[in-house]
Amino acid sequence: MAGASEMTHPFGAQDCLHADVGALLPPDMAARAERAGVEKAAMDPVATLVLAGLAGAFITFGALFSTTVVAGAGEALPYGVTRLLAGLVFSLGLTFVLVGAAALLRT
Repeated sequence: MAGASEMTHPFGAQDCLHADVGALLPPDMAARAERAGVEKAAMDPVATLVLAGLAGAFITFGALFSTTVVAGAGEALPYGVTRLLAGLVFSLGLTFVLVGAAALLRT
């Protein structure tokens, strides 16, 4: 068994002290956004359409779930609470678009 002086942190001391959490200064963030835009513009049109269809499916899923929540609430909840829940649940579809890296086409 190793002694206390021989034990090291499983990730190493440097990894724990200087973890990269993705925080960037505004000029670096702008450069990263520009690179992402250029990469998306250079994507294959078929891949773009597939990702756009996926984004539409995610939005539809959020809308369907939102409608289900509103219909299920009926008279049990006040109007404002029902609408708040509907909005929160609908945003789940938008979250899926972001997490799934789908291409939400907009003008």
